[in-house]
Amino acid sequence: MLDALDAGEAKLKTYFNLARESDLTLIASILHPGIRLAYFLDIDKWGDLATRGRTLMDYLYETYKIDVSDPVAGFPTDVPQLQPTESHKRGWIDDLIATVSNPSHPVFEELVDYFNGKYQYKCGDILIWWKEHEVNFPVISCIARDFLAIPATSVSVERLFSRCKLVVSNYRNMSSETARQLICSQQWLEAGLGVDLPDFVLNN
Repeated sequence: MLDALDAGEAKLKTYFNLARESDLTLIASILHPGIRLAYFLDIDKWGDLATRGRTLMDYLYETYKIDVSDPVAGFPTDVPQLQPTESHKRGWIDDLIATVSNPSHPVFEELVDYFNGKYQYKCGDILIWWKEHEVNFPVISCIARDFLAIPATSVSVERLFSRCKLVVSNYRNMSSETARQLICSQQWLEAGLGVDLPDFVLNN
């Protein structure tokens, strides 16, 4: 039993160190509105991750702000904070970051507001939070949209392949487009899209 635990700990340390060395993992962590930079300020625990992360965010901000069509100054900075939606459910990571404070850093104004903890994250889906606050952080929200869209694991991809096996078999002759339409339709139905379709068909 102890050998198994030691092996598990060694494996966790290996992947943990890989995650620390990854710029993508660091950026995605900073883009969590409940973590931002404050979580990495403990130098004894995290080393230079805060400095490295701030440098990466400065670079990304400069790169992305060129692609933002409207000037950043045109966005209001004192928009009232929106109330959490019903989909916001408190999870373990919310408790983990509940006590983290957010100090300021001399960087771009939008980044200053973000790192200062403006428009506090309460709990729930961070993608919903970014959608609700994209007017407050027009450039950073574009960064978040691109980086947080990257799956943290390949589970969803593997699940999709397993589902494809049920649709595409040796006994069916269909094009890739037909298979794509079938799988998309199944996912839309599972998500509730078209739940009122029978009534719609009857009424028309």
